[in-house]
Amino acid sequence: MESRKKHAILRDAEADEMVAEIDYDFARFDHLPSSVGTVLRTMLSDQWVHDFLAESLAGTVIEIGTGLNTRFERSDNARARWLDLDLPDCITMRRRFPSCSPVTPGSHALTARATERGGPPS
Repeated sequence: MESRKKHAILRDAEADEMVAEIDYDFARFDHLPSSVGTVLRTMLSDQWVHDFLAESLAGTVIEIGTGLNTRFERSDNARARWLDLDLPDCITMRRRFPSCSPVTPGSHALTARATERGGPPS
């Protein structure tokens, strides 16, 4: 993955730990052209979040389809409210990793399906 490269453009120790623990062959993505695009999109999104939180210290960030994203760990300012929203299976997977499920007053993980009516479960 990107963090393991000698000249990585994005370093993310938490993501690297998750990749090592998940029983999946991530190596099949190593040389795809889309991997560079994914890293650049991640960096751009991180910058938008950093800029937003610089202007709105106690702002709310909502990650829709958060997956195993570790943006919270890279961006948290200890004042923002953070909501990770994804499918139940994904949120369950996130909770396996302490770095992906921080226990802070402002961070919450919610499950929802786009095809269901109504709000997230309480």
